[in-house]
Amino acid sequence: MVEQTKAYEQAIGMSLEKMLCDYLLEKVRRRQQAEEIMRDLDDLAERSKGRLSEPYIFNRADAYEPEIPYA
Repeated sequence: MVEQTKAYEQAIGMSLEKMLCDYLLEKVRRRQQAEEIMRDLDDLAERSKGRLSEPYIFNRADAYEPEIPYA
């Protein structure tokens, strides 16, 4: 396994340690970016009042035309 690792390092021109560090840095960067996006979304939700004065309650009957009695 050590020989295969060294061969791979030579083939790509980068050490295994460098690859691992780059991978971990990228993971940390993505996590920080996701946390920043979530903070921005939370801030936006806090700042927006919305248009409803009271919470909307879904009523299935509202989705259909009123029934018309037949003569």
